Amino acid sequence: MAGLGAGGDLDLALIFQVGPGGLSWPANLSRTWLGDDQFRVVIPASWPMSDDSTLSLDQLAQWPWIMHHPGASDATLIARLFASYNIHPQVAAYCDDFEASLNLVAAGFGAALVPDLAMARAPEGLRLVDAPEIRLARSIFALMPDQAAKPKASLVLDRLAQVLDRHPT
Repeated sequence: MAGLGAGGDLDLALIFQVGPGGLSWPANLSRTWLGDDQFRVVIPASWPMSDDSTLSLDQLAQWPWIMHHPGASDATLIARLFASYNIHPQVAAYCDDFEASLNLVAAGFGAALVPDLAMARAPEGLRLVDAPEIRLARSIFALMPDQAAKPKASLVLDRLAQVLDRHPT
């Protein structure tokens, strides 16, 4: 955030917030909500499951999972969500990179929760499945100096809005 504003070399910062986190920023920055990015349950395509299946909590509890590293805000929120249903997932791997997580899922290591926008670069060998109890999204915000928006920052925001429109929540 030090690079935003007077004397800084940044015109815009993107913030991804999962849950009601305690993010704060200086008063001279304005925050614009751009949209929400829903997390999806992704499993290896090789796992036996029909395409129209809805997952049960028992299935979720029995699978190995690719999870975020403990202590990360995403990991804490996901752990609380699972615990609220008395699910204590077997952790096959820890990974905070969505692209790497998708590759681990495609290779058959486990299931993962991945946001829609990360699915744009998903490899072959994945299946999205419906898990009605698992509803989680990350909010996407732009932070900019309060002074008038620069043309390039406005262009970036317009393009981001187009991308988010193609991935409705």
